[in-house]
Amino acid sequence: MTPPSSIHNEASCSDHVVCHCLRVKASQIQAAIEGESLTSVPDVCRATGAGTGCMACRVRISRYLQANCAGGAN
Repeated sequence: MTPPSSIHNEASCSDHVVCHCLRVKASQIQAAIEGESLTSVPDVCRATGAGTGCMACRVRISRYLQANCAGGAN
């Protein structure tokens, strides 16, 4: 399991697919979180479509949100 603090760095290094059902990439999720000031998994799901298929990626989306909050606090 990837620690939340490394999610942001991981997204910067490789633009991997976070939501396999809808092929939503890390960069799309990060851009939505930062650009729209999203603060919840349902917000990210509405903005990107990620997490609306099988919902298995919602935990990963949550980690991006946590990393964004931690990054904003520094």
